[in-house]
Formats: sequence, structure tokens, C-alpha cells
Amino acid sequence: MTQGTSTHELALTCALGITIGLFPILGVNCGIGLIVGTAMGLKQIVIQAANWAVVGL
Repeated sequence: MTQGTSTHELALTCALGITIGLFPILGVNCGIGLIVGTAMGLKQIVIQAANWAVVGL
């Protein structure tokens, strides 16, 4: 999951996943995470895991 990823890129991915997960409309945040992660070349599994970790907050 983190193989070939720098610590800076992993921290950025987690921060974006958490920020996107706090978006108030459920379901939209997965699509936003997919679009942002693909555009920035980030690991999708990490961004979605962080997203779903905070979706209930």
C-alpha cells in the first residue's frame, strides 16, 4: 500500500482523504476523492480509507 510512496506523498494523501471525507453530502466525497486522487497521481486506497475513516464525524 505504501511501497514506492514518499512520506510527504502519503501525508498529503491522508490529509486530502480526511478533508474530502468531511464534505457534508454523503456519496459525493467518494467521487471527489477519486477525481482528486487520479488528477494528482495519489494512491486511491489510502485516500479512500482516510475518507471512510472520517465520513461519520
